[in-house]
Amino acid sequence: MSKPSKLFLTFKNQNMINITFAYQLLNENNKFLDQPFETVKQYAEFSAENDPNFFTWLFADGRVSDYGQGMTEAQKEAYNDFILLLELHF
Repeated sequence: MSKPSKLFLTFKNQNMINITFAYQLLNENNKFLDQPFETVKQYAEFSAENDPNFFTWLFADGRVSDYGQGMTEAQKEAYNDFILLLELHF
């Protein structure tokens, strides 16, 4: 496993509320789905592919536009670390 990026460590500390919120949304949304998500990781990956504002919300960065356009390399690396975090802990 690679060492987390500095941006990710900052991101993780500042945005754990986003993970908690995503977990709450997952539980709420699963009530209405025919095939509910089993993990927060699945929910995050689905949202990244289907919600144009997901990355703007995740990084709280208005410079990141629809579907992650304009993400820096550091943000892309942080997103990959974020998904790994979800896989390991949620």
